[in-house]
Amino acid sequence: MAFRGSIRTDGWYSGIYTADDEALGVSRPHSFAAAHFRLKQFHRQLLGKNYRENKELEFRAQGCRVQETVKKNAAPAKTKSFFWHPESSDILSAIFRLRAQNYNRGVTRSFLVYTSEQNWQLRATSEEHVTLRTALGNFKAARLRLETAIGKEFQQKGDVRVWLAIEHTQRPILKIAADIKIGRFVAEIVALRTKQETRSGSKVLLHEVPR
Repeated sequence: MAFRGSIRTDGWYSGIYTADDEALGVSRPHSFAAAHFRLKQFHRQLLGKNYRENKELEFRAQGCRVQETVKKNAAPAKTKSFFWHPESSDILSAIFRLRAQNYNRGVTRSFLVYTSEQNWQLRATSEEHVTLRTALGNFKAARLRLETAIGKEFQQKGDVRVWLAIEHTQRPILKIAADIKIGRFVAEIVALRTKQETRSGSKVLLHEVPR
């Protein structure tokens, strides 16, 4: 299965920091274990240097290794090999798996994820069911508390919560509120389209929330 995702800063915050990231993840059928992952990043700062990175990961069941090729800015590409647990998903497949679970109150779901040269356990605990008001109307949602080990800018530094629509056929993620390394951000759903309308799925608005 193949999953695509993108994230871009918007609004006033993009005037001081612009992030434009695109990712493609290919997982193995049935198990959702990672097979291939590609990430393209471009970050621009008002005060600082621009940063561009392209990353390709090939997950090889034989030997339980992932071959990672990274090219940063104008530097030559570098290739390294790391241990990969054969049950670990890439981050995009993990998001799909997160949405596909059932979340009764108090239930915790967990599975392995590979990011930033690490195999780690993603845990999602359903705290309560709520009615969440969004730009698209009201949704019955499960509020989940996540434990993650995503690295670099998105490293968890406090609470990470996700609101997941539990009575919608597409089970979209409605909202994310997280304390991470670069600060606190909130992402809220602003559009939801069917496969016939777009291949990119739901769209989110990302903005920084002042502390």
